[in-house]
Amino acid sequence: MSARSARSPVSKAAVISHGGWMAGCTIVDISVSGARLLVSRPETVPDQFELATDLSGGSRRCRAVWREGGQIGVEFVDWL
Repeated sequence: MSARSARSPVSKAAVISHGGWMAGCTIVDISVSGARLLVSRPETVPDQFELATDLSGGSRRCRAVWREGGQIGVEFVDWL
């Protein structure tokens, strides 16, 4: 069995936010453990943030794990 969770392709608008900063993005694939986001300026996105979408009826806490081109790979996390 793969260590990576199965990803499902989607095309869903979402909002990244952290401490009053906000930016729009598009979720292009998602799994139980994370997602891949399309963003216009990935270098401006904080390392940890909230991702708001109606996929789960609320928001998820995320940690950026990679950035390439106009994309960011995120892991869903629980902040203590």
